[in-house]
Order: sequence, then C-alpha cells, then structure tokens
Amino acid sequence: MTTKPVRDEKGRLLKGQSGNPSGRPRLPDWLKAKGPDAIRYLVDVATGEEFAEPALRIRAAEWVVDRVYGKSAEIIAGDPDAPLVAHLRVEFVKPEKP
Repeated sequence: MTTKPVRDEKGRLLKGQSGNPSGRPRLPDWLKAKGPDAIRYLVDVATGEEFAEPALRIRAAEWVVDRVYGKSAEIIAGDPDAPLVAHLRVEFVKPEKP
C-alpha cells in the first residue's frame, strides 16, 4: 500500500514531504537473477568476443566501466538567471624560424 504525500491547497508538496514516500520498488528476483548474465554479455560485446559494430562495443564498455567503477561526477554549477558563459580565445601564431 502506498501513502500519498501531503500537499498544500495549490498541490505543492509541503516542506519535508517526499514525492515518493514508499521509495523505489524492489526489483523482482527473476530480474536480479539475470544481472550476472547481462554483465557478462556486455563484457563479451566490449571485448569483441560477441560480434557487434564498434559503436555498440564502445557503449557496452562504457556501461561496464560505469557499473564497476561508478559513473564519473558531473559538475553542474551556476545560477539559472545568470548562466555561466565561457570565453575561449584562440590565437594563431606563425612559428619562429630557427
């Protein structure tokens, strides 16, 4: 049974209320049992033991690395009202003659 979060008159969640109070549903056991086979398949694709085009091999390798080592951190910063702006200056310089 799921409980509904408490909301104000405008439908917004009240402070301290979760939009998902029951949490993430558990994975079924039959799906968990397929995990090792799925990882093994991804490793086989990434290493070329299972035939796949290069783009799929690269993606499979990324999935395996993300799951073994964890995804790399994504740095997100800035103010939505004042977006960050990067300026890049490129100079082309003639090489000096020796």
